[in-house]
Amino acid sequence: MKTQKRAILYARVAAIDTSQKPDRLKFQTDCLMVYCQDNQIEIVGAYSEVASGTNFERKEFQKLLKALKTGKLKADLLLFTKWDRFTRDILFTGKNMVKELEALGIRPQAINDSVGSEAILKIVKRLKR
Repeated sequence: MKTQKRAILYARVAAIDTSQKPDRLKFQTDCLMVYCQDNQIEIVGAYSEVASGTNFERKEFQKLLKALKTGKLKADLLLFTKWDRFTRDILFTGKNMVKELEALGIRPQAINDSVGSEAILKIVKRLKR
């Protein structure tokens, strides 16, 4: 019998985008929740914030990371709607964070990108920078 995957949901809007932040965060979270329901994925945590995507020095993301590292939160997936919600710099900071998450047993996954998460992860792993 296949075990149910566990996921952490992550939603982010840019700090410079001042219009409709709560609605956009709620929309992202709602999309992630529906995705989990449709794919029988258990939600074990949800984080959302208004912050720049250029680095991972974000208050809620750091809380999420700390919970994973201390074992307070256990999951298989970190779900976000699109890769640009995870990071604006996939080539360097994003690549390093993907490695860090995978070392913790977490697979980052975008649910809405036209290029699938598998393809993006393969590309990121092959990049040398």
